[in-house]
Amino acid sequence: MRNATTQLVRATPTQVLRGLTLPSAQSSPTPHVRCTACDTQLRAGAPITAPAYRLTQTREWVIPRVYCRRCGPETCPQPTRGAVDVLVTGTLATISDATTQTHALCVTTLEPIAVSPPTEGSAP
Repeated sequence: MRNATTQLVRATPTQVLRGLTLPSAQSSPTPHVRCTACDTQLRAGAPITAPAYRLTQTREWVIPRVYCRRCGPETCPQPTRGAVDVLVTGTLATISDATTQTHALCVTTLEPIAVSPPTEGSAP
């Protein structure tokens, strides 16, 4: 039997990104992020557009920026060769940890807008 930690599972970017917490979210008093373009405060329930990427040599996906729907780009901003770049729309939601009494924002109800495979884009 294979070790469960080394077993790979195939999933679409939207399956992996759904529920991914936003590390840039500020949690006090209510979890929120700000639109990268217009600085509007975005909370749970807000519709957003977000670029995400995963370098081919890693397994971790990153959402570096969040935009309100009004400011969101329509294509993958600055695709990078050697990374899978995805642009998604979604809704912010709150994840709560009852043990630590903390809350974080995540992205849910995702729809992909654009995808740039690792063979496209400019050099890192």
